[in-house]
Formats: sequence, C-alpha cells, structure tokens
Amino acid sequence: MIEIGGYILDDNEMTLSRDGNSVKLEPKVLEVLSYFCENENRYISMSELHENVWKDRCVSDAAVRRSIGKLRQLFKDDHKNPSFIQSLPKRGYKLICQVSVLTNKNEDEVLKPALIKDLSAVQENNNEHDIVTKLINGQNSTILLLIIFIIFLFFIMPIVYGVHDNIALTHSKYQKLENSTPFPPYKH
Repeated sequence: MIEIGGYILDDNEMTLSRDGNSVKLEPKVLEVLSYFCENENRYISMSELHENVWKDRCVSDAAVRRSIGKLRQLFKDDHKNPSFIQSLPKRGYKLICQVSVLTNKNEDEVLKPALIKDLSAVQENNNEHDIVTKLINGQNSTILLLIIFIIFLFFIMPIVYGVHDNIALTHSKYQKLENSTPFPPYKH
C-alpha cells in the first residue's frame, strides 16, 4: 500500500481510499498513478507515459489526458492550483504530493519513498536483459540488424543468386535446343 498525500492506494485491490471512503480505479488510471508514484517529483512526458504505461500501444494523447483528469477528479485537485498533479506545457506531469510506502506489518510505519524507485529500477533491470523485450521495444538495434542480416544472408541471397543462375542455365538450355534439332531426321 502507498500513501499519496493523505490517500491510501491499494494496488492489489485497485482502490484509492481516504477517511473510510474507497473508490475502485480503472486499470489504466491505476497504472498511471503507480507510474507517477515510482517517479515522484519528476516531470513525466506524454511520450514517456505512452511508452511505459501504454507500452507503445496506439492511443491518443487525449486518452492519456483523460486518465490524468480522472486522477485529478479523485484527488479533488485543481489543475490551476494543484496539490497532487502539476502539469507544465511541453514538459509533462509531476506528482507533487508526499508519497510513502506503507508496510504490511504495521501500516503506521512508513518506508522511505526511495524504496518505490528502487523496486521499479530492479524491475526495469530485469526487463532490460531480456532480448525479446529489447527487440519488441526496439531498444537494441544491433541485434535487430544482425537478425535482418542473417535472414538476408541465408534466405534472400540464395533465392536471388539461385534464381539468377537458374534463369541463365535455362536460357542457355533453350538456346542449345533451338540450335539443334530435337530428333534426328527419320529415314525410311
């Protein structure tokens, strides 16, 4: 559980609570809020949200803004005088309230907010070493270029040269056939 400016976020239950009132969060709204918590006090650009929350799925900026708008409504936050989510044109959004991780043993004990960043860094490092993930996200162009070269070398080259050689052989065979008679003349 995470305390966000007096609200309690339970990511397992997907709820945001305060003073006994609890609201169920939509999955993307929860993901946006969790990402803000992992990156508190830092501006997060629209493209970074697309890349990390929507995982490069084709969604409009309006969909991202709608999720942030829903968070502002839940926090009863005014975008002109924010207490939770601050926006800066051409820069992005920043969670500006206090964020703390609550332990499961005693929710009154609060861990340092840096723990959230440490956990997200471990998750990022685990994903960075996965070659398939790198290829899908286009993060490792060297491997992708190597795969394309191998495909070209083993599949395309034989086809090109094989077809070329076959055309040349076939053409020379037809020339030989045209120049020679197919059957010796029939003698009675």
